[in-house]
Amino acid sequence: MTVDSLQDLLKHSGPAFPPHAASQTPQDLETKLQAQSDEIEQLKKALIAQTQTFRGLLQKEKESRSGLEAQVARLTAELKIRDQQLESAKSEVKMGQRVEELKREVKNIRGIVQYERNSKEKLWRENEKLRMEVKKIKAQKEEETMEKKLRRNSNPMPIKLAELNLKPLQEEEEEELPELPELPELPETEPLPSMKPKEPEPEPPKWAELKELILSMYPDKDCSFLSNLE
Repeated sequence: MTVDSLQDLLKHSGPAFPPHAASQTPQDLETKLQAQSDEIEQLKKALIAQTQTFRGLLQKEKESRSGLEAQVARLTAELKIRDQQLESAKSEVKMGQRVEELKREVKNIRGIVQYERNSKEKLWRENEKLRMEVKKIKAQKEEETMEKKLRRNSNPMPIKLAELNLKPLQEEEEEELPELPELPELPETEPLPSMKPKEPEPEPPKWAELKELILSMYPDKDCSFLSNLE
């Protein structure tokens, strides 16, 4: 018997001592009271059983709620871990993009360095070529200077006959010169320093003219090294 049936029974039951109870015998009344007592006892038992059932349901509900709360806490912690993993993955992606950018920058810098190195080597080769040409021109200039010296020493200035008051060769043959007495032989002596023929001093190289010539031949080259050759 449930609580609802107990309430319905109490609602529809009449008073404990109806008007016609006086005509009933004590034995009938006792029997009826015993029946009502038994019914009330059954209602109490039913109420206790229903209360225990409700308490069991409440306990199960509490346990279920505790389980749900624990599950929610576990899922919340797992969600936080997933968020951290997601942030870490985003950071790794950004780091990878940054690494790729740095690789491209390094590649560009290497290209620039290689270009500068090639330009420097090309300029160095051009400078070496110019230096060799300058040495060649300098050697040619020195050779021309030596040739001029040799020609000057082997071909002295011609002497004019009029300046020495010499007669023509035919007149010298016609005239007979008197015989001169023999002179004693003199000991050989070294000539004085003032009487020694002076060697012509070498002409100083005209580096200014040579430098202007090279600069005019190579106006677009770096000829700064010419100042070290002067």
